[in-house]
Amino acid sequence: MKARLFRDSGVISRAAWVVALTTIATVAAGAQAGTAGADTSTSVGGTISGTVGVQDANIPLPYASVGIPARSLEQFADARGHFAFEGVQPGRVTLRIRRIGFTPVDTIIDVVAGVAATVHVALVRVSVRLDTVRVASHPPCTQPGGPRPGSDAAFVSVFEQLLQNGEQALLLVREYPFRTVFARHTTVEKRDGSVQDLTTDTVAHLTTGKPWEYSPGKIVVATAVAVPGLTDFVNPTFINEHCFWYGGQEAIDGHAMLRIDFGASTAIRDPDIEGAMFLDPQTLVIRRTVVRLTKTPRSLPMIGDYTVTSVFGEVLPGVPIASQVLGVTRFVSGTNPLAAISETEFQTLLSVSFLKGKP
Repeated sequence: MKARLFRDSGVISRAAWVVALTTIATVAAGAQAGTAGADTSTSVGGTISGTVGVQDANIPLPYASVGIPARSLEQFADARGHFAFEGVQPGRVTLRIRRIGFTPVDTIIDVVAGVAATVHVALVRVSVRLDTVRVASHPPCTQPGGPRPGSDAAFVSVFEQLLQNGEQALLLVREYPFRTVFARHTTVEKRDGSVQDLTTDTVAHLTTGKPWEYSPGKIVVATAVAVPGLTDFVNPTFINEHCFWYGGQEAIDGHAMLRIDFGASTAIRDPDIEGAMFLDPQTLVIRRTVVRLTKTPRSLPMIGDYTVTSVFGEVLPGVPIASQVLGVTRFVSGTNPLAAISETEFQTLLSVSFLKGKP
């Protein structure tokens, strides 16, 4: 029996970090303040609209997430940085603006029925300076959770940007459901060094329906291993059950990456995951994750090691999505030269189709 890769984590090829999609359009970003009123008799509630730009530069900032948490409203700004919420229930609300690579902004808006509020926001680029030294090892995770007070400010900033990557992906999944199609190729390597092709096909994934959710020590489901995706990494339960450390800079495919290592709490007795996440040091967009099982599952005693490497690109600028997923299962085998020692499953993104309209 073998561990099957049954969940991808959202990515895109490093060779093409911006993917051409079957039905894609532009989205954009927004955040800071300024209100002006104008009567609008067509709306029962009020209207909030505006633009997001880059501070100290006369350019729009596309594809930021703009939300009103108190009203459960959130959207991407468009390619020109424009956003609009109509029919907003009157009252004082907080407008929340986020964009990977920029400092987040919250601003207070007084919503009045029949009145349009205009907001113009300029976001500041995040600048971080972290050591380039590669950290080889970390202590056991006895105090899980995100960075604590007193932690290095630069690492805290990078960790917040890691969470923003997950939030962008979560907004895409929640508000703009889509279908992805991956090409899948599975091979098995035997002890004698031969490699056999098992399957070559395509597999489709839908973002609709009830998603799998991370639970400590519940990574293995029957004879399958659930691979947490980018949206799972921002789950508070996942954060509270893992430790996070700055791992230094690492060159991947000729590009320097900021590495964030993570490990499962020592209190988790069953198999969980550990690994590393890699961010682009310039844009702070996630580019790669490597996850592996912390121990051999009792239900899969033939597994010696299981590792999944996911490569990320952008479905829209600043909006990460999975493009490649490589799962490698290494088996515990005897001396039979024909015995399988590993199985590799490689998935490559072919297309993305939005089901209810583009961002």
